[in-house]
Amino acid sequence: MEERVRAGRSPISGNTDLVHVESLAGKERVRMPSASPEDIGRISPTQWTLIDQNQLEPILRARAVEAGADVRFSTRVDAIEEYEEDEKDGAGVLVHVTDLSTGESSQIHAQYVIAADGSRSPLREMLGIGAHGRGTITNLVSFFFEADLTEALRGRRIIAAYVNNPEVRGTIIPIDNDRRWVINVSFFPEQGQRAEDFTEERCTALVRAAVGVPDLPLKIESVDMPAWDISARVADTFATRRVFVAGDAAHVMPPTGQVRARPEGRRKARRRAEAVVEAFSVLVLTGTGLVAGVLFAVAVSVMPALVAMSPERYVSTHILLGRRYDRIMPFIVTGSTAVDVGLAIRASDGPRVLFAAAALCMAGVAVVSQTRNVPINRTVKRTRPEDLGPGWRDPRPAWRGWHLVRTCLAIAGCALTAAAVVLS
Repeated sequence: MEERVRAGRSPISGNTDLVHVESLAGKERVRMPSASPEDIGRISPTQWTLIDQNQLEPILRARAVEAGADVRFSTRVDAIEEYEEDEKDGAGVLVHVTDLSTGESSQIHAQYVIAADGSRSPLREMLGIGAHGRGTITNLVSFFFEADLTEALRGRRIIAAYVNNPEVRGTIIPIDNDRRWVINVSFFPEQGQRAEDFTEERCTALVRAAVGVPDLPLKIESVDMPAWDISARVADTFATRRVFVAGDAAHVMPPTGQVRARPEGRRKARRRAEAVVEAFSVLVLTGTGLVAGVLFAVAVSVMPALVAMSPERYVSTHILLGRRYDRIMPFIVTGSTAVDVGLAIRASDGPRVLFAAAALCMAGVAVVSQTRNVPINRTVKRTRPEDLGPGWRDPRPAWRGWHLVRTCLAIAGCALTAAAVVLS
């Protein structure tokens, strides 16, 4: 099958670009990344190719016939009956069909039936299976045209160009990689627009607006193709006892990887992720701000008061102040550092550097506290009244010096975090 498909591949099978543009000749908003052979190799034993439907379906039909399938055209399914096991036929499905070319009706007995009859699926309706989802996303008309778009393409080999500007919203797709193209144009019935309104004159104007060349020479091939829609629906169930719903009858979704219409689920997931990031941003701002504020307050008000006290009063006051501080602050510093690291991992380049620098500053606060100030605190707690004689070594100068170091680090960490949050 692979050799047959590749032999019938589309003339545009070597194209690589999926682009979102204001117009083909105008600003390119987004170019979708292409999957590498290595990426495809992880999910498939063969590489992908492009093939037109009118080339693929004869290949599939020929292979089905080779495998023993009875392929019938101009045949309509009128009814489906599932029946339990009996002595003659066993359990199975009875399908009532009509040959539309002769009007002759007949019945087909089968053990199982696969209902793969398209998005509107009369078979699914016969089975009483409903569908749910967003429904119709956009209505479209399609028409073919001939034109030389070499200059507008600017060397790009497009699979499709998604156009969105005030005059037209649609998709330009190459047919022969030369002069033949098809354009799918959205219209809006809720605004009173109809497929019948797309005359040759209007289609010409829409092509020129989509290409971005007001005087583009072109020829409209046809404007009589039926309207169609892009939808998002999923069958309520994919099977009854002996009938399985498959293909578009089971689910329809926007084409090209859901580029045209972002699914509601993805929007909700993005909003949840943004809400989580927002919550952590508030949390880390609060944490770093609290650490910087407390340390700054100690440096400018508490520490001068401690320095002015007698040794006896200083020791008792230092012990009293440290009881709650030593229990709470390490958790706030560590938590703030961890959140800064997490936000750095998910942030873009500029904010990532700022979050990472903030995390380093807060880690510095923790290191200075645990290796310098905390050991001094423990020494003060072990000090007895009789130790405060002439030989007592006053710890206040050293404690104050290291405290100023961690205060500067905390203020820097808070400022860097705030800048990162603003730029995120």
